[in-house]
Amino acid sequence: MSRTLSQEEEKNVGDIFKTFDSNGSGRIPLTVLGDALDKLNIIWTQDDLEVFLMPINKQNNEDINLTQFKQLVIFCVQDDSISKNMLQSFKLFDKNGDGKLSKSEIRHILNSSEDFDIDASDLDNFFAQVDADQNGYIDYFEFIRCIS
Repeated sequence: MSRTLSQEEEKNVGDIFKTFDSNGSGRIPLTVLGDALDKLNIIWTQDDLEVFLMPINKQNNEDINLTQFKQLVIFCVQDDSISKNMLQSFKLFDKNGDGKLSKSEIRHILNSSEDFDIDASDLDNFFAQVDADQNGYIDYFEFIRCIS
């Protein structure tokens, strides 16, 4: 699922970023992110963008830099139907809608199936392998890496 931007796409993304970087700080506010993506013909809901932003904007800043914007664009331009299906799968697990999966959310989904039962040790091992930043949660990109 890894993709890079072509030179033409890089230039276009950079130009649009500069348009929305009105004060020349090298950052654009999250409040205009949807408008910036619209200029690239990338249409996602604000709720979906917030899920994608969590692993990119770990400091929870009110704005993002060009590198973060490019990461978001790369994700959004991948096969749209696959991305939306994966997001729906992630949201199925994310019961409280906070954009990350806790052990209790994973345990609840897995143990709700009669065909599957996970004990605490197996769940700890699973998190040790999937939770790349070891923050105790699985974010959207860690989830994607896990199921890809």
